[in-house]
Amino acid sequence: MDRQTLILVASILISVVFITGLVFIALLYKTRNNQNSSKSALYDYDDKQLFLEFTQNIQQVLWRLSTETNEFTFISRYAEQVFAQPLDLIDKKIETWLRFVVPEDQPKVMHALKRMKENPANNTLQIKILRADGIMAVLSLQLFPSLDAQGKIIAILGITSDVTTQFNAALQKRLRADLHKNLNKSNDLNSFTYSTLQSIGLAVGYDMGELWIFDEKENSLACIVSWFGEKLKNSVEHHQQFIISPQTQHEFPVICLNNNIIQYSTHKTHLKPMGANWDEKTVKLKEVVGIPIEVADKRIGVLCFYNQQILNLDVDGYRLLLDFAKEFGEYIQNKLLTKQLKYISDYDVLTGLHNHVSIEKKIKEMIANGTQSITVIKLRVNNFQLINFAFGYDVGNKILQEMSKKIVDFSTNFSNSLSYIDMIALIESGAFCFLSSQFRDKKMITDFVGVLLNLFKQPFKKNDIELFLSANVGISRYPQNGTTSEQLLGSAVMALLESSNEGSNRFKFATKDSFKKTSEHLEIENAIHHALENNELELYYQPKVSLKTGAIVGVEGLIRWHDPRNSMRTPEYFISVCEQSDLIFKVNEWVMATAIRDIARSEQPIRTSINLSARQFSTSYNLLEQLNQLSAQYGVDYQYLEMEVTETLLMTNRLYASKVISELRKLGVTISLDDFGTGYSSFAYLMNFAPDVIKMDKSFIDGIPEDSKSNKIVNAMISVAHSLGLKVVAEGVENAAQVGFLKSADCDEIQGYYFSKPVPFAEVQMMIKNDLRLSYSE
Repeated sequence: MDRQTLILVASILISVVFITGLVFIALLYKTRNNQNSSKSALYDYDDKQLFLEFTQNIQQVLWRLSTETNEFTFISRYAEQVFAQPLDLIDKKIETWLRFVVPEDQPKVMHALKRMKENPANNTLQIKILRADGIMAVLSLQLFPSLDAQGKIIAILGITSDVTTQFNAALQKRLRADLHKNLNKSNDLNSFTYSTLQSIGLAVGYDMGELWIFDEKENSLACIVSWFGEKLKNSVEHHQQFIISPQTQHEFPVICLNNNIIQYSTHKTHLKPMGANWDEKTVKLKEVVGIPIEVADKRIGVLCFYNQQILNLDVDGYRLLLDFAKEFGEYIQNKLLTKQLKYISDYDVLTGLHNHVSIEKKIKEMIANGTQSITVIKLRVNNFQLINFAFGYDVGNKILQEMSKKIVDFSTNFSNSLSYIDMIALIESGAFCFLSSQFRDKKMITDFVGVLLNLFKQPFKKNDIELFLSANVGISRYPQNGTTSEQLLGSAVMALLESSNEGSNRFKFATKDSFKKTSEHLEIENAIHHALENNELELYYQPKVSLKTGAIVGVEGLIRWHDPRNSMRTPEYFISVCEQSDLIFKVNEWVMATAIRDIARSEQPIRTSINLSARQFSTSYNLLEQLNQLSAQYGVDYQYLEMEVTETLLMTNRLYASKVISELRKLGVTISLDDFGTGYSSFAYLMNFAPDVIKMDKSFIDGIPEDSKSNKIVNAMISVAHSLGLKVVAEGVENAAQVGFLKSADCDEIQGYYFSKPVPFAEVQMMIKNDLRLSYSE
């Protein structure tokens, strides 16, 4: 039986936990005051009326097991409903109660009790029992140690909950997901059916499955696929076909076909599948279940499952199989095509998870159905694309599959209940979305997200490659952060971005302003699209001045947006928005094209620097090709081009960035390291990437010459750069005192408002033409 399918326990309701806490306080009190009493609480428990009311009304079984006698000293009356047996008819010995537990789970119970005695600590486990009425049930056991004054365990206290309904609901979700996944993976009916029979068999606990298809024209049944579990794996697959006639009416598949309800039998004549090739003395089947497959009120076949032990599913279990058979029939009837197209539109083909279309549909559906509380959790794995770039998409895909499996397994086991999560989707490569209507407060969400992020503390391994990854999470809630799917998803994205700004493996809840920020974000993005179309962008230029000659030796191109609504906008207002989508490519291409065109039309061409984005250093974007096309189009020599890169950019994809920078230098493009000194390993980048120029960040220039520490840092940077043969440019120079200090420190160039603010192309050309120079006196 598939363990993962069964590792599922419904969470205990908050209100019930509160009540059971009170009950156990009473139990502990009773235990410690009656240790030496030999009277059995199971059969004669004398307590206050309040305690009796609790125990008689809680829909859970409360019990106390003496570690000295291995006998129950108290069991609440609700056990009669869970086990379908009056308490008066059951002995108080642990062995008697173990008989209800299915054989494969009995060692699990004994091990848990033994471990509790040896190492007293709270524990939770899930088991299956066969009730006195023959019905299978799934129970959740919570165990607590009761200690005496010396800390020695004297009893085991327990809460037993019947979680059969939740188990079946989760199982149905799992089977439906398997159905979709099998549908996508299989190219033909036989392989699809085999995978489906296997999924049901392993999930429910059957040892063998068959699919019989009804041929109406021939009035015959044919077993086209059979599956054998581990216990029968050496059995010979049998394919049998027979005409339905008076002589075959007693055959079990025919009985199922002729009835529109599930059939169950333990009769010997039904327990040997037709055409089976095995020794009945060796393979002893004990039960068979038949589920008619019906589509549009027309029976098209039968699913049969055999077992070597009696499972005795409850009504919900059989209803689950009937519902599943109905879905299965629809796939067969449509010859897989329609459903396969639907699968592709609603599911991620690689992982089998839902996609962004499904998550949006589900949110809209939940809102329309009046769901009171909805939590949207977005998780993004940081720099996941680098795996594809560094190791190839094959490794990247396998890592993504392993990651998806870990996330699904975790969500299934969180608080022993899948019911917390309504849907998990892969919305893009390395980005997941969780949807829940069950989280009641922030603490529950925080607990879930905290454990979720812990998954990334362990490395992901594939093909001898060990990768340590990090992630960030953004959380939004309905109705606090939005009343539509777009608003909720957008607010979660904004919270995710805010958490990323604080570092890796962090999470953030959306705030009341998150939706406003999302709306502003979308508004800016749309406006920039229009700005590109309507020529609202302009490239301003800020001069760079030589401290030796005072002449303008270069300019930096800085984008400006003439916003029709609010006059001039600087890049701080809109570039970060562009960075979060492919819009940044269009903006950067416009900047490069404009700068190169302006160089071409200059009377006195001068070195012009432009800022590059980290997105331009992704392998999906060919920066060199773009640059070559523009250079050829405008006939500009590369000696006039300077590319400014930041340390953050270089960290994004170090190997690929190094390769691109090397190619740019071969062309004759000058490379400038911008914001130098703000990174944690600035000097290391001088060695690894060998730029031509470094630009000292304004934060260092602001302190000179008054601040001695700033003076020392600036002197050190200039000295190191010059020792490596690099030029130094000081950014943000705003007063004469700074100019004087930088000149005495042998800085090469300055840039800042002291000489000139950024100005339009025509104005900077006039400065160059008139040979405007730096005016400075000691």
